[in-house]
Amino acid sequence: TDESEYGFNKDEKLVLTVYPIKEGKFTSELFFDDGLTYAYLDNVCTKLKLTVKCTNSEVEVKAENLGKVNTDYELRLVDGDNRRLIIK
Repeated sequence: TDESEYGFNKDEKLVLTVYPIKEGKFTSELFFDDGLTYAYLDNVCTKLKLTVKCTNSEVEVKAENLGKVNTDYELRLVDGDNRRLIIK
């Protein structure tokens, strides 16, 4: 949770960096829980599923939270990748 010393505090900014491939599609998952309990077994966590589609000119990222806990975050492309980032 945001209040836990193991989670992200509300004043912290979580930035997720996408390292895209040249062309194609891939998925990645990211998981956060309170770090203390087994509440994640009841889906009390943040479970982000990122679906990334890449072309020569753009990178499209669809982010879905499959858990019950929302987490604020920002998505960005790795430095040096000048393609347009589309977030859905």
